[in-house]
Amino acid sequence: MSVRLLRGLWVLCLIFCITPAVAEALEVSATAAVLMDADMGQVLYEKNGDRQMLIASTTKIMTALVVLEHAAPDDVITVTPDHMAEGSSMYLRAGETVRVEELLYGLLLDRMELIDVSGYISEEKIEIARKHLVPKQLKEHGFAPKEIDFPKATIAKIISAYTRESGVRQLEKKIAKILRRIARLKASNKEFSPTISVSSLKELLGPEEYVSDIYEGNEFVGVVTGLAWTAVGGEILYIESSLSKGKGEKLTLTGNLGDVMKESAVIALQYLKANAKHFNIDPDKFDNFNVHIHVPEGAIPKDGPSAGITMVTSLASSFTRRKVKDHIAMTGEITLRGKVLPVGGIKEKILAAKRAGITDIILSEENKKDIDIIKPIYIKGLTFHYVKTIKEVLDIALTDTVVPE
Repeated sequence: MSVRLLRGLWVLCLIFCITPAVAEALEVSATAAVLMDADMGQVLYEKNGDRQMLIASTTKIMTALVVLEHAAPDDVITVTPDHMAEGSSMYLRAGETVRVEELLYGLLLDRMELIDVSGYISEEKIEIARKHLVPKQLKEHGFAPKEIDFPKATIAKIISAYTRESGVRQLEKKIAKILRRIARLKASNKEFSPTISVSSLKELLGPEEYVSDIYEGNEFVGVVTGLAWTAVGGEILYIESSLSKGKGEKLTLTGNLGDVMKESAVIALQYLKANAKHFNIDPDKFDNFNVHIHVPEGAIPKDGPSAGITMVTSLASSFTRRKVKDHIAMTGEITLRGKVLPVGGIKEKILAAKRAGITDIILSEENKKDIDIIKPIYIKGLTFHYVKTIKEVLDIALTDTVVPE
């Protein structure tokens, strides 16, 4: 009997021999999810783009997932992670497209130590490339240890313009591609530069595949720079708002926004309506103008509460016609009471802001602890403004310059 048939029978047993009282369905969109035995009591899985490893402190581990060998990329498969194996543990290796929304029960999770493994930041990727990837690829392509030099600026350009990933796999492939081209020149007795310059990347790797985020200025009212976390690091994003004559009953939201982000927009508008007199906003504007909020790059789904203060600042700028301060960005959740709540992904967000030319960043006061653990070299040149309320945000972000209608 073939191994594949045996594995298929095991899967069927796993699915049909489940106690209904503790069954819980998971939706998994995947191309591959390989389930293997392990002796170390580890469960490794990917949740919301984060790689997470659970180290078991109990002998009971849930053998959680069905083997998916021939699933199409867009298939959604429902499995029930319910089988409990006494004295055994499983190791789950998930492909990049695998998303496991919930793998373990709360009681079991409580008996484990959770270790979050976040993606590398650009500065870390540069050091990994210099100390590990480049020496490895030089050896594999027949070069002497220091025969070809990759300056930091060149590696940084490869990272920003030719890769989009949380790890360094694509970066290593790009380095290998460059060395293959150099090796061919060397084998043909043709001249080649021992130093890979930034200007030579177009010839070696082709046109840039990605465009880095750059701050675009504050010429228009209603345009504010926000900060977002993604699986491949931080990014800046722009929140745009505009007013148009109408009955004031319509709030239009565009840009492929998720439910949580839409709720942030509703909260931002409602807060300004309730506190219009505190910000010198004519209450009649809410009755005579329709509001449109847009987040560019509509093909990319966006969600999360961290754009709350960005949205309220954008709306306040549109209603008051006041410009937003130059080279400032922000991230934070808001409430109807006007509170600013902390958000995650701070390290990745501020590094993205620095790369884009941002000099000032507004954060919740409760996020100060996240800044304190970041090495000073990464935040040099940045000024942080810690706030508790939306009023503090607007006092910092909006200038006194009024743009005529």
